[in-house]
Amino acid sequence: MGNGGRMKTNIIKDGENLYIDADGEKILPAAYMSYIDDNADYQQFYKAGYRLFCACVYMGDGYINETSRLRVFNDCVWKSREVYDFSPVYNSVKKIIEAAEEKVYVMLRVNLNTPLWWREENLGELTRLSDGTTCLQSIFSKKWRADAKIFLERLCGYLRSFEFSQNIIAVQLAGMQTEEWFAVRTATGCLDYSAPAKKAFQAWLDKTYSTGSKKARFPTREELALRTQNDVVDMKQCALVNDYLACFNQAFSDTIADLCAYTKKLTDGEMLVGVFYGYIGQLPCEFGHNAVSALLYDSNIDFFASPFAYIDARQTAKDWIYHGAMDSCTLAGKLWFLEADVRTYKTKYLHEIKRECMETERTVEHYKNVVFTGPKTEQESLWVMLRSFAKVLISKHAFWWFDMWGGWYNSPKMLSFMQKAKALYEDDFNKPTKKTSELAVFLDEGASYTVSESYYDLMTRQQLVELGFVGAPYDLYLSSDLDKIDEKKYKTTLRILPVDILQRINLLQNQETEIGKKGKISAGEIAVALRKAGTHVFSEGNIVYANSRFVCVTATKNGVLKLSMPTDCKIKAFTDGKLYKGKEFSFNFQTNQTELFEIIE
Repeated sequence: MGNGGRMKTNIIKDGENLYIDADGEKILPAAYMSYIDDNADYQQFYKAGYRLFCACVYMGDGYINETSRLRVFNDCVWKSREVYDFSPVYNSVKKIIEAAEEKVYVMLRVNLNTPLWWREENLGELTRLSDGTTCLQSIFSKKWRADAKIFLERLCGYLRSFEFSQNIIAVQLAGMQTEEWFAVRTATGCLDYSAPAKKAFQAWLDKTYSTGSKKARFPTREELALRTQNDVVDMKQCALVNDYLACFNQAFSDTIADLCAYTKKLTDGEMLVGVFYGYIGQLPCEFGHNAVSALLYDSNIDFFASPFAYIDARQTAKDWIYHGAMDSCTLAGKLWFLEADVRTYKTKYLHEIKRECMETERTVEHYKNVVFTGPKTEQESLWVMLRSFAKVLISKHAFWWFDMWGGWYNSPKMLSFMQKAKALYEDDFNKPTKKTSELAVFLDEGASYTVSESYYDLMTRQQLVELGFVGAPYDLYLSSDLDKIDEKKYKTTLRILPVDILQRINLLQNQETEIGKKGKISAGEIAVALRKAGTHVFSEGNIVYANSRFVCVTATKNGVLKLSMPTDCKIKAFTDGKLYKGKEFSFNFQTNQTELFEIIE
């Protein structure tokens, strides 16, 4: 960072693999992190072969989740306008460094949500919901953005002389709801009716239309409700709402782009910079994530991140889908980190671990939700861990194990799994493994503006979940990348809610009911289409990930699971090393049982 001693860090493409290069040293993008330093198993994961870790930095002392009132997990840095205390940064990184015997690398997750004192001083800069209540800083606030830059200047200045500066290779800028750049969602919606929002909306209208031709006003609740009356939105009737939503989403991408560019500049381009963003497979445009295409080719952003989707609270045998167009990210030469916050039988309630970060009893009850619990047994835990790891390994993306409250993976069998998984991930980087998906699936960033939220959920999130039962792998792109992919690579394409078709439907109002009744395409229908196109289906009705070297299958029900390979081969089970030979295989599996097989020619 300008002191002549910091490593230059880049993303390098090697075949179909992307890895981190730090002054010629190859760092695999497989990491470990925890919110709670005192409970984190840094030493155990170091012994298991992990060399990349994450530490959390909090600008303010407010909330990670505004709705549940979950407070930050560590002391904040910005104590008052003139007082900064970087000891929490030092202590968190030190715990990681001291747990290792050799050099390890650290990604800093920097939460830029404002301190509570800042909120009191800047009431007009806060998000104002439609019911008049306020919460965290407005995404439109220039004052917040300017102060966030001041904080980043101080943080990067501290890191220049930091004892462990040679270990810090990346900054992940986090902010807004749950650190993931979400708009705050309440029963009355999730838009922003603040003064900065109105000013920005007027500027957006002036730029989009003839200057002064439209006067900014916020859509009313009644106008917002019009978008939910039919599956397909009346674009003329909802023009104001969609204009504001477009402005709203652009505010998120503009803010992210600006702060990432500033961080790149502060670090002299020597550190990786990334964000959570682009969850369009899961979220409609009301949440602010529908402007990811504007960021994918931004040279100041090196990586994106998201957890696996929380499908049915992760309690059933359904594919934990990717939130966004992961393969478009790879096309752009950027890493997408999957946050593997996989609950296990050792996962405890948060209030049992760190009650002080929970503001009210309602907060305690919120984190007793079933989504925060894991399987009941160690065996079931190992199955879901294997399935999560295999999805990342086979689709060739980055990941970190997110041991949220700490101790989730601290058993001999689970730590042994972590060691085997890391060794296999590393081994695969040194072999010419190729993705073999013959189905390309496309998400359209503009689709959410043209349909109701419930219909968008049906035709995107639920459609992606349904794809998980087809029994064949697929690659996931943005529709704007149609002209960038190699068409010869795929035999079939599936465009989910393509805007060009939806716009045509809007002109043919009599088709709206028919479209609404059709709903998502079933896994069986897709499997038939794939077979007609000559695409191999490995195990219809079960969850399958496959590439040239591996196939992973998860049973969706108890009983005999049939696995069909494209050709005669040998396959070796990850779990026990057992070898099988042939083309058609049958296994007696329990629901959720998972096995990863290596294909041996």
